[in-house]
Amino acid sequence: IYIHPTLSMQNTFFENLPIPIDTIPAIEDCPKTGIERNYLKVLLLQNTLYIVFFALAFAIFYFIKEEWVNRYTWIGFLSLQGLILLQTVIHVFVFPTRKYALRTHDVCYEQGKLFFKQTIVPFNRLQHVALSQGPLEKLFGLAKVKLFTAGGVQADLILPGLKYDTAEELKEYFLKEMQKNGNS
Repeated sequence: IYIHPTLSMQNTFFENLPIPIDTIPAIEDCPKTGIERNYLKVLLLQNTLYIVFFALAFAIFYFIKEEWVNRYTWIGFLSLQGLILLQTVIHVFVFPTRKYALRTHDVCYEQGKLFFKQTIVPFNRLQHVALSQGPLEKLFGLAKVKLFTAGGVQADLILPGLKYDTAEELKEYFLKEMQKNGNS
C-alpha cells in the first residue's frame, strides 16, 4: 500500500477545537446597503408591461375567436392579472428589506419580511462573476451582479438594483477577491 508523503503518520495530527457561539461575528451587526430606489420602478414597470401584454393577448384572442372565450378563459385571465397585481404589492412591501453587505471574507444579500431569505457567499468559493443589465434596468441606469460558486449553472447570489458604476466596481472587487483566493 502506497501512502502519499503528506498523508504519512507523522503529519496526521488534526485538531478541531470548539468555537464559543458568542465569539462568532453576527451578520446582523454588519451595516447593510439598500438597493437603488429606481429598481422598484423597474419592478413595477415590468409588472405593468406583463398586465398590458396579457390584456392585449386576451383581447386579440377574444376578437379572433370570440366563441373560444367562455367563463373559464375569463377566470384564467382575471386570475393571471390578479396574481401579477399581488406580485406588485409584494414588491412594494418587500422592497425596503432588500439589502446587501460586504465583509472581509464574504458578501451577504437579504430580503423579505414574512418570508425572510439571507444568502451569504464566501469569496473563497467564488468561481465566476457576471454583470447583467436588462432593457428596463438600462433605462434607469441600473445593473445586477451575479455571483457563481462551483457546481451550478444558476447564480448563487444576485445583487440587483445597483447603479451601473457601483455594479462595475463590485464586479471588479469580486474578481480581485477570486484572484486572491486562487479561484480564477
